[in-house]
Amino acid sequence: MKIRKLIFSLAASVLFSQLMAQSPRLRDVSIVGDEVKVSINFNDVFIWDKAKFVSIKTFPSDPPWAPETNHELWFGFGDKHEVNWFQFDYGENGKYEVIDQSNVEVKLFGRKKNIIGHLDSETNLLSFNSLDYVPFLQVPKFVLEQSKDLNEWQEIILESPPKEYQWPKGLTFKFKLDLKVNAFYRVRIKKD
Repeated sequence: MKIRKLIFSLAASVLFSQLMAQSPRLRDVSIVGDEVKVSINFNDVFIWDKAKFVSIKTFPSDPPWAPETNHELWFGFGDKHEVNWFQFDYGENGKYEVIDQSNVEVKLFGRKKNIIGHLDSETNLLSFNSLDYVPFLQVPKFVLEQSKDLNEWQEIILESPPKEYQWPKGLTFKFKLDLKVNAFYRVRIKKD
């Protein structure tokens, strides 16, 4: 059996946007059979816009035979300062204002009292209304490419490209490896 060499490099097609604190880093590559599993840490600076949070605690569903569900907070998915709070059987909408990198103030329509959320920099959990939430960010646009000679690169289309990842852990995705071809691989981050 041939010894296969995989070389992954993270390259930016343009200068990284100001959202990137550092260059993305390859965390892990593993091969099982004809499947490659790649883990990348984007080193993103946390931003509230387009952030989604999922509660750690789960809640019973209605009807009772349905799987348990989590509460979710979505920041800036509609209008820029709009927040949506989905609880197991209903949702609330409102506006949010970022106080600083770790704190956000939420005013839900119909409620007199605002709720302050705090993102703990050590645990990376959002404390909101007495629950802890795990943060998720949208995956930056990226391209997986393959080359036989490091000069000409061809894009590999992922079967089900990931849309979000748990911040700050990074992203893990898989793709099928053509065992008949020796090739180099890279992941390239694209700017919007």
